[in-house]
Amino acid sequence: MLPHIPHNLIEGIVRVGIAIAVIIFFWLVRRPLRWLLVCIMGWVAYQTKGVRDLSRAEINAKVADIVSVPTNYLAAALGLNVAADILLASGFTVLVARLSYTLLSIMFGLLLGRYLNDLVIGKDRRINLLGLSIEPPLLPFIHSFIWALIFFLLLIYNLKGWGLDPTALIAGTGLLGLAISLAAKDTADNLLGYFIIVAERPFLVGDFIRTSDVAGVVEQVGWRSTKVRQADQALVIVPNKNLTSANIVNSQRVAKQQLEVHLNIAYGAPPEEVQAFLQSVRAMLAARPLVEPDSIVALLMNLGKDALEILVRCNILEPRWLLFRTEQEHIMLEILHLAEQSRLEIALPSQKVLVQPVAPAVEGAMAEKLGAIHRAPPSLQNEGENGSVENRR
Repeated sequence: MLPHIPHNLIEGIVRVGIAIAVIIFFWLVRRPLRWLLVCIMGWVAYQTKGVRDLSRAEINAKVADIVSVPTNYLAAALGLNVAADILLASGFTVLVARLSYTLLSIMFGLLLGRYLNDLVIGKDRRINLLGLSIEPPLLPFIHSFIWALIFFLLLIYNLKGWGLDPTALIAGTGLLGLAISLAAKDTADNLLGYFIIVAERPFLVGDFIRTSDVAGVVEQVGWRSTKVRQADQALVIVPNKNLTSANIVNSQRVAKQQLEVHLNIAYGAPPEEVQAFLQSVRAMLAARPLVEPDSIVALLMNLGKDALEILVRCNILEPRWLLFRTEQEHIMLEILHLAEQSRLEIALPSQKVLVQPVAPAVEGAMAEKLGAIHRAPPSLQNEGENGSVENRR
């Protein structure tokens, strides 16, 4: 004869079995849930202007990757919630309900964070957010900020769900942020300088920049400092906050550079030859492909005290320093060849000294005066010598 089994025990075992079956059921149907989420979120993402450059299949593939983990939390939360209602255990039901709410909040946080970071913002493209242009190097900070904000909101929500007061946490977070900002002021200033450099792009890696403290080629822009290689190959590490407050001359940001040559021609050259030389210089510059035609200037500027002053000026359509200097060298050599062909002499720095001979009448008067002194008595000679000594004094 079978032992008598209490009805309550049988009912409890049945409820536990049903609850376990419900949990397994929701775990098995997570794939249809994932497909449903992919359809909904894929359609929403396709309507977004920021991802119109992707095809529908590419968007669905990205969304499927985004919802793969959150659907597990969703299936577990739904299964636990329904199982808690089936078991009808008051204390256990409250505990499971709170746990399911926590899992649901994690699911929504993961969905929102991954959707924004991976699909809306992206990782390697420039975006416009609220009218502001955000460069790709700043995107990791945006991603980290989004995850930190979601984590903070989820923490506050779950503290309320578990019956705890989050006021102390919010106040402590504010005080901690203030203490960190005061203790790491220089680091924060340099990090803010990095944001400004990346956002405004006053220079890029490879640009030749010049400030009051350093001049060289930018090799790296870091979170705290920027590395600049000088012409003597010395590596200078400049804090970002110094660069944001300095006057920066960027030689790479010009489409053209100006060449200016001052030439002195010696006097004695015929005006026709000088005019022919200037015309040949203009023709030479106009024939060079890197010279801007509208900027060519070759003029006799002044009749100086020592030479004829000629100005040659033009714009070179080459922003790179070495190539600009090479073109400048070729032009100056051509100018020297044209001056030699025109038989013009380059004036050298000189100084004229005027030598004036002494007049014969003055020489005779001085000789007569000296002879009179020698013929005078000794006392007068001494007086004359003393007088001459005093005059010399």
